[in-house]
Amino acid sequence: MSKKSKTKIQDIAIEIDENLSYVLSGQLLKGKLVINTLDPLTEIQKIVVEAHGDGYTMLRPAANAGEGNVRHGQWKEYLKCSSTVMNQVDESETLTLDSGRHELPFNFVLPYYLPSSFNTSNKNHNYIRYWIKGTVFFTKDRSATIYKSFKVREKVALGTLQMKNELKSTSTDNELVDHKEEPRSIDLTQTLCCNILRPGSVHLTFVTDRKAYCAGHSMLLTATVENLTRLRLKALKVELVQCATVIAEGNSKVIQTKCASLESDPIEAGDTLEWQNKSFHLPDDLMPTSHSSALIQTQYELVVTVVIPMAANLSFRQNVGIATVLDADDDIQSKYQQHVILQRQLSIQQQSQQRQRHNSAVTDV
Repeated sequence: MSKKSKTKIQDIAIEIDENLSYVLSGQLLKGKLVINTLDPLTEIQKIVVEAHGDGYTMLRPAANAGEGNVRHGQWKEYLKCSSTVMNQVDESETLTLDSGRHELPFNFVLPYYLPSSFNTSNKNHNYIRYWIKGTVFFTKDRSATIYKSFKVREKVALGTLQMKNELKSTSTDNELVDHKEEPRSIDLTQTLCCNILRPGSVHLTFVTDRKAYCAGHSMLLTATVENLTRLRLKALKVELVQCATVIAEGNSKVIQTKCASLESDPIEAGDTLEWQNKSFHLPDDLMPTSHSSALIQTQYELVVTVVIPMAANLSFRQNVGIATVLDADDDIQSKYQQHVILQRQLSIQQQSQQRQRHNSAVTDV
């Protein structure tokens, strides 16, 4: 708490209702400003509660960069709103709070497309943050102020995210061998082989049950590793990696952070490792896949690796979407789903018309 002069406030605090670890964008943020006083608090002009949010990114030049390179920094305001929870009726009169505890409620409706909170290890650079500010204004330019930070998660529906992933191919180090189109049957199967110094090979088949998940849920993994060598393979490793693209003044940098991992026992020579619907739990505090922010954009990759001694590891990456809610429950998300379905129908019609024209041309010949 900062004060410009001495007041009779014993304690001032901000409490957010329901004590949530984060608030979803588009939802109501409710709370109260709590003031405790030993004696009556006089000469109050007004009491104001504000909600703020901003983001900042900074990219440093490489260590071997020339003197002409400069740091790139960019700032953006995401949220600014205020509510006067107590105000004087007449400018000639002031307000008074009796001694004791006073709870002054406030609420703000957060914008729908509010980006998620984000922090790196260096909290002074590359962040998106939100906070509540409560101020008691007294006469003679005196005031008492309190701050409280809160976290925001962008509202991303699982169904919408799965449909988005269907419209783009997954990027891996090798060619995909299976792609299904049904919204709930979008399994990805990839079979890889690598030859190592000693005779034999290693085969990997890997399947996920979906392409998108909610934070806090579990993936179901099915995998087979055939060790057709004389070596003892160290493990099959699965890692969920967050890829955050930091943007500043047209420049960008990708920051990768490991969020979760799963590892098997060693695989002896000639043995086969099999996973059938192996549960891979995702952390509850994952921020969703999002490209709505002009400063920081996030996506996730599942990195699957067979660790092979004395040879290059067998590895590939698969894009995974992370959502915050199961289903779309608002007009914006529903309209997007309808748009995707309509685009698919038009695409099918166009393909059918092209086939008909082709068949007609063949018949004419």
